[in-house]
This record gives sequence, structure tokens and C-alpha cells, in this order.
Amino acid sequence: MTPTRPLPPGQVALDRFPRFGTHFYRPAPRVPPDPEVEITGAVTETITLRVADLGTMPRRDLDADFHCVSGWTATGLHWEGVPFATLYRSVIEPALEPGATITHIVFTGLDGHESALLLEDALAENVLVADRLNGAALDSDHGAPARLFSPDQYGYMSTKHLCRIEVRTSAPRRLGAAHPIAALGLRGPFVMRHPRARVWEEERHPFLPSRVLRPFYQSIIGRGIRLSADRGYLRLPDEDHFAQPWRIHEITQDFRVEDVWELPGGDIDDFALAVDQIAALDLADNSSAIVRLLVTVRLSLGELLHLDRTDAGIGARVGSLRERLPADLRDGPRGPQPSALPASPLFLTDDECAFEIANETVHAVLHLSRVADGAGRFRVRLAVLVKPNGILGRAYLAAIRPFRHLIVYPTLLQELARKRQPAR
Repeated sequence: MTPTRPLPPGQVALDRFPRFGTHFYRPAPRVPPDPEVEITGAVTETITLRVADLGTMPRRDLDADFHCVSGWTATGLHWEGVPFATLYRSVIEPALEPGATITHIVFTGLDGHESALLLEDALAENVLVADRLNGAALDSDHGAPARLFSPDQYGYMSTKHLCRIEVRTSAPRRLGAAHPIAALGLRGPFVMRHPRARVWEEERHPFLPSRVLRPFYQSIIGRGIRLSADRGYLRLPDEDHFAQPWRIHEITQDFRVEDVWELPGGDIDDFALAVDQIAALDLADNSSAIVRLLVTVRLSLGELLHLDRTDAGIGARVGSLRERLPADLRDGPRGPQPSALPASPLFLTDDECAFEIANETVHAVLHLSRVADGAGRFRVRLAVLVKPNGILGRAYLAAIRPFRHLIVYPTLLQELARKRQPAR
């Protein structure tokens, strides 16, 4: 795609528009059937604006690029929506408290992310409450059902999944983030929000020079977010696992869903081959030094704390789930034995395969399934089901969750995309 204008300083063009953010490994928030935007703050009473009503307001088309603070720019984008200045003048301004001097507008998304714009920045002529992108309604990756879009500011100012607008007479002391870890990260020291974040002034950080920050942003933050553009995988809501009539439901009523991921690799016609390729993956042989280090640390901790001793595994601390299998699954194929993971295969069908693993902290099931994508093709999903072993198990799962979501799963699935070819 061609940039709509020369790139701002320190930016590199991408030929796609990735799902961006500090939380891209998480599913997009669920959108209510009739979404609304609540307008609060220095107004005489709360105003509720239906997103559907944006279609009845004066609209604008805008060709503008999207600039991420990490250094990438999605180019050649066509946006449609209502100018925020129009919404402000026609809906908000008449409802302001008498004598109120508005300085900031805070925009909140369904995912919890918040951005605070100076009033003058929010009222710029090219700032939109957008509901369409490139000729189609916004999808979940890019802010459905409506989002703020401020093209002259870095992307974190353009709140997605807009659900609330707060009109303020002073700057907010703290802004919300899409995840507690993101909230900590956005408070520094190297990743802090600039109060204006103007791209042409390269306002990436409130204190540090942008030229000093460019290598850090592009190598650390940019790499992680760009993985989301190339990943081919997506973390899904837990409900997507239960929405399918899987046989695994028959034997895991006392387990809870920890994760559901859609795996990379393109169309999958031969599910058994896909299972074989996934079972052959070895975290200890991963191309990522960080993942190899985490595996080493985990094995060392397991040895130190006796987490993986024999009497804590399948058939000792817990019984095998094969004892719960109905006869047709118990007598059918079991599936391959993982080459590196100390897991045992449970069953294999044309559309499902399951493995179980147990240690001192948890009894877990890895469930692979083949799911139609609605276009006559299939994708593979991985669901992780867990039954923690008391307080220790719950604490352990909570402690490793950030590393699993931010590092292990994305890197593992990226490795899978490189190593395996779609089945023919």
C-alpha cells in the first residue's frame, strides 16, 4: 500500500495493518448487540449515544495512515466516520455544565484501554469516531464497533472499541490499560505515554529523546507487535471452545479452560498429519533464546521444588482420563506420543486429539481440534484445560500466565508456522 503522505520521522511502512496494542495476544472484547457510547464528566447529565446513530450524523471519508509508537506505519488506509468535532459541537457542547472550561477528553474502550487528548487535539479536523475501514465495517482486530482515529498522533491515542467519552476540566491522573501488565509497562521507564504523542514532532516519550528510543521501540516493542501481523494465530474466547460439540467435553467436566488458540499453518485437510507435526515440537529446541531460557528455568525449578516427581504424575497423584473415555474412544486410535513434552495421548478422531499431563501443580489437557472456517476450509485450534492442585496449583498458573501469553505461546506458534507446511 502507498502512504497517503511522506512518513513521519522514525517510521517504517508495513504492507498490512496488524492488530496492534499491548494486549494483542488476548481476544478482542465482546461487543453488545446494540452498542452504546456513554458521555460523562463535565456535562449536566450522562448522555447515551447509540453507535448505530453515527450513521445518521454528518460523515467524512478520510485517507490517512496509522502510525504506531513502536515505529511501524500501516499505509493507504481509507476511514469513514463522524468527525469528533461534529459530535462535540452538536451533542456534547450543548450539555456542558455552565461555566465549565474543558481541557481534556478521555476515550475508553471495551477492552479497558483509555487515552486522554487535549481538547484542541481532539477537535482537529481529521479526528474521527470511525466505524468503517477500507470500505467495510470495522472488524474486531481494528476496533469494532467504533473507535477514535487521530491520524496525527501515535496509535495508542486512537482508542478502539469505544464505549465511553469523558469530558474533563483537568488532565486525568491515571489512565486505564487493557491489562494490568500493560498498565505497569506504560508507566515506564522506557515506555511512557507522551501527553500529546504527535507523530510529526516524534513525541514518543515525555522525557527521553526519540532518537535514543527508536532502537528500543523497534527491536523490542515493534517486534512483538509485528509478530501479531505475521502470526497466523489468534487467542480466542473460552466460549469458542464450548461452542463446539467436542467429545472432550464428556470427560473434562471438572476442568476449566485456561486458553484457546487458533493455530497457524493455512488450510488443514489432513488433521492427523497436523497433529503429528504439532506433537513433534520441542520447546527446548526452540529458535527463541528467551523460550529456551524459560524452559531451563522451569526444569530447574521443577527439580528444586520436586514438582515433576513420578508420584505426582498420571496414575499416581491423579488417575488417567482414559478411564473416563467412552468405549468407542478408548478402543480407537490414541494419537502420537509427543517427542519432548511428558504428556500421554488420550484419543484421536477425525476432528479431535487430546493429550494429558500432570505434575505437583496441575492436571492438564491439551486439546487439538479441526474447525471449519466458514469458507469450506479448516483451521486447527488448541485448547488448554486445567485442574489446579489446590492453592499451589492456582498460584503457579497465575505466576506463569504472563510469560505463557506474551512469550511462550506466540513464539511456539510462530515456530510451528515456520516448521510445518499446510497439508495437501
